[in-house]
Amino acid sequence: SVNNFEQNINKNPLVILRGRDLTIAYYYPRPLEANRLDEDVSITLKEANFRFQTRSSAAVTRETFLQTLSDLSSLHILAW
Repeated sequence: SVNNFEQNINKNPLVILRGRDLTIAYYYPRPLEANRLDEDVSITLKEANFRFQTRSSAAVTRETFLQTLSDLSSLHILAW
């Protein structure tokens, strides 16, 4: 049986970037299992991989992505 933490792991972003009053997020494209030591997870820092962290979850443009990175105020990485 899967616990609540494992069920929610893919509903939360793996990476959140904040900068210039913008928040963008990266969601892993396939299911992840908690505490699985043999699974390496890597992401590519490319605007196409990020979405705005809003209700619309709109795609991030290159311009917005670079603006966020140019004045990055916080970086959050989900650990499990």
